Amino acid sequence: MSKKKIIGGVCAALAVVVVGGYVITSQKGAAQMIVSTETLQQMDLKNTISLTGTVETQTGRKVYSTLTYPVESVNVEVGDVVQEGDVLAKLKTDDLELDIAQQQAAVTASNNQAAHQIEVSRKAYENAKENYENGLDSSAISAEQSVTQAENNVTQSEYSVESAKLQVESAEAAVRDARENYRLTRDQLEGNVTDAEKALDKAEEALSDAKAAYNDAVAGVEGQIAQAEANFAQIKADYDMQKATYDNIAGQLAENVKKANEALTKAEQELKEYMDANPNDEDGQLSTYQGAVDKAKQGVTEAQQEQLREKEAFQAIEATYNQAQTDLATVKSSIYGQTTSAQSAVASAESGVASAEAQLDAAKDARNGTTLAQVEQGIGSANRGVDSAEVQEDVAKAQLDAAKQSAESAKQQQEATKNAIEQQIDSLQDSLVGSQLAAESNRAQEIAIQKMQNTLEDASITAPVSGVVTAVYAKVGEPGNGLLFVVEDTESLKITTRIKEYDIANVQVGMPVTIKSDATGDKEISGTITYIAPAAVKSDTGSTQTSSNNSNVEFEAEVQVNDKDSGLRIGMNTRLTVLLEEKQDVFGVAYDSVVKKQDGTDVLYAVEPKSTEGKDASTYIVTEVPVTTGLETDFYIEVSGSNIQNGMSIVSDPQSVTPGMEVTPDFAAAGQTAPVIGLSSESEAQ
Repeated sequence: MSKKKIIGGVCAALAVVVVGGYVITSQKGAAQMIVSTETLQQMDLKNTISLTGTVETQTGRKVYSTLTYPVESVNVEVGDVVQEGDVLAKLKTDDLELDIAQQQAAVTASNNQAAHQIEVSRKAYENAKENYENGLDSSAISAEQSVTQAENNVTQSEYSVESAKLQVESAEAAVRDARENYRLTRDQLEGNVTDAEKALDKAEEALSDAKAAYNDAVAGVEGQIAQAEANFAQIKADYDMQKATYDNIAGQLAENVKKANEALTKAEQELKEYMDANPNDEDGQLSTYQGAVDKAKQGVTEAQQEQLREKEAFQAIEATYNQAQTDLATVKSSIYGQTTSAQSAVASAESGVASAEAQLDAAKDARNGTTLAQVEQGIGSANRGVDSAEVQEDVAKAQLDAAKQSAESAKQQQEATKNAIEQQIDSLQDSLVGSQLAAESNRAQEIAIQKMQNTLEDASITAPVSGVVTAVYAKVGEPGNGLLFVVEDTESLKITTRIKEYDIANVQVGMPVTIKSDATGDKEISGTITYIAPAAVKSDTGSTQTSSNNSNVEFEAEVQVNDKDSGLRIGMNTRLTVLLEEKQDVFGVAYDSVVKKQDGTDVLYAVEPKSTEGKDASTYIVTEVPVTTGLETDFYIEVSGSNIQNGMSIVSDPQSVTPGMEVTPDFAAAGQTAPVIGLSSESEAQ
């Protein structure tokens, strides 16, 4: 099947009008080329390949038999549903059963005779072997004891050598330790003096810094205290002035409150006297008296509020003054504390200098004493220990060599004894093997009986899988050999097909497939690629099979039928469409419309009106539109770019024109209007 890619049509199909490339004369007499164009529109692009295949079952099996016995019964018909293991037919095997019984009797008698002889030989062999393996043979016991004693001597000598080596290593380690101790002691004593000198320098520097800090603290105390007292004096002066002011107005505010209360009492008394005299307000003056009472009450409230505001304001000033007194005491205490702290730091630094001087004197005394001489004497003592340990090691090595020679002699004697015992056991084993070989002469008859029993089992023809019987070739009375039945699962279907070599790289397992057949008409059945062979189809000779007219090869593949009620039947021929890639609502043009420039970029040639005013309306100019290509089918290629738009007029044969050329599009020659007008002036087109 040749590769075929189709284009789907969700949008309108690309309209291509080919008039040809011939020259016409415009109204002004200028010769212009007529170019064929196509209208750029959005479309759906699909990249597919087409295949053919045959419907098969996914689990079907053919039932064969190699037996020549006649068929005794056939238990199924075409269309019967069977389960795996069901008996489909039986062959007639009466004579075979009699032959099996006769040969079994003869073999049983022969086996009993051979078993007795084997038992006698086995007992003799096992007794000799058991005595040897359990250490009951006297000669083997004696040889083993000699070897054990000799090996014990070797082990003891090796232990002595290892012990001597350890003593040598220990003595050598003691020498190294003594030398390292001397070096460390020397470095430590010298380092102690250096550290003590550095500590004294730091202590003296700390004392100098502490004295300077103390002098600075003493010098700054008087100025800080004077400044703090001056600040407080200003705060106190402000407080005294504000207190005098408040004392002056406090009496006046109290008098105002008193007068307001008296006015309220008078107004309330007048209201009471009026109501006692006029309970029904005959004079109509009740509201006047009541208004006087309300006004008096308001006067009391305002006098009290003014008195409270002045009091709260003075209380806030008084709180600020009290806090300033507390802050002054705190500042003085802190300033005096700075002097005391600095003085304590000087005393501590002087104590540190004295301690550092004492440590330096002690370090110098230790460096100049007898400590290093005592450590050096330890090195000489350790060297003498090494010499003594090496002498002991030499003695232990000589004793080990002698023990190894004795052990080797004992092993040689043990090996000779062992060989003699094993030869006797081998002889008894040979007798046992001879008896067993005699018994094996019956094995051939047993195998023949087993083969006849297998044949008897094969005479019951069973279903290898569950499914539907689709063919019955067995007939009662005829020989039961060859193909007898076909059992297939008609619900689980697959389609076998072949993929061409040039398509195989684009097809993958899992891709969707649309299935059609003559029997199902236009119905589209869903499928999925489930298998692709790893190697090309081979011929009967094992070589890769190629087409008769070329060297192309094919790869076997399987497509699973997804729809349960597909209408397909086993053996039907089908047409398959494999969807490789799909894009919707993209711009597509014919392959020949895309121009590949020398720099590798792709462009389209579009036609734009040269002018829309005062000139021949059929005059157009060729413009270059940069694009990026995408999905390719056999007939179309996807294009995209910022300068393309739906409905543009694209030159179908761009090889015949160049950008800037004046042309007459085929639609203009036919008296039609341009689908899209892009450039608006001659200067823009150029």
